[in-house]
Amino acid sequence: MFRLMCVCLCVVGVSVSAGVPASLPTPPLADRVALLDLNTYRGSFDAAFAVFDLDQDVWYKWEKETCARRFSPCSTFKIFNTMAGLDAGVVTPQTVFAWDGSKLPFASWMHDHDLSSAFKNSVVWYYQKVAQGVGEARMQTFIDQVGYGNRDLSGGIDRFWLGSSLQISVAEQVIFLKRLYRNELPFSVEAMRTVRTLMTDVVDTTSTLSGKTGSHFPDGVWRAGWYVGHLQTRDTRLVFAMHLDGEGASGAKARDMVIRIFRDLDLMPQ
Repeated sequence: MFRLMCVCLCVVGVSVSAGVPASLPTPPLADRVALLDLNTYRGSFDAAFAVFDLDQDVWYKWEKETCARRFSPCSTFKIFNTMAGLDAGVVTPQTVFAWDGSKLPFASWMHDHDLSSAFKNSVVWYYQKVAQGVGEARMQTFIDQVGYGNRDLSGGIDRFWLGSSLQISVAEQVIFLKRLYRNELPFSVEAMRTVRTLMTDVVDTTSTLSGKTGSHFPDGVWRAGWYVGHLQTRDTRLVFAMHLDGEGASGAKARDMVIRIFRDLDLMPQ
């Protein structure tokens, strides 16, 4: 279960449980994280959440064992797939692929799309074309160079990330994002910059939230959800990954949970 009241703080090596008194002034981030009771956020879902502070080199993990368990990346793999497609010359930000007219699960998919709209609307068919254009050999090379999850593409070049062979943990997602936001991945700086721009989600006067959802819905039943990304405030830069498991779980619900958490930590405005 998701006992988020117990927070594993790698910086101090202790776990603390308590409620945040409303009357106290805003404490440092580490203290806010340690004192916040997050158990009420998960609802009926099993969940895991990890955050890495890019400035302080500090990990925060909830459900540490589950953070190490691998799951299908689902549409969070579009972050990787975008950079692979750009560096392989399969797409540019202006590349438009035409919808073939087939009936699809979401109306937003049933249009022609360029890279930006396909990323924003999480259009599976567009990114299947990207992966097919990259090809299995080059994709495997990219995967191996990055060390992405279990590196297993055996599920097929157009399916391996969709509830199939490729698996990655919450902690590994955060490490991947840490390298993305530090320009440390074996992709071009331009490709990394492009995908970071595509990930921009919520911008306000004090913070910018960037991220990508991912959902697993076999046979039309929502079963799992991701939200992974980056939060920039005036004095904090964080990368994070949230995974939800259970009937009704989706990327949208994972995103909502992350935003609620960051608002309650005073990292985003209410």
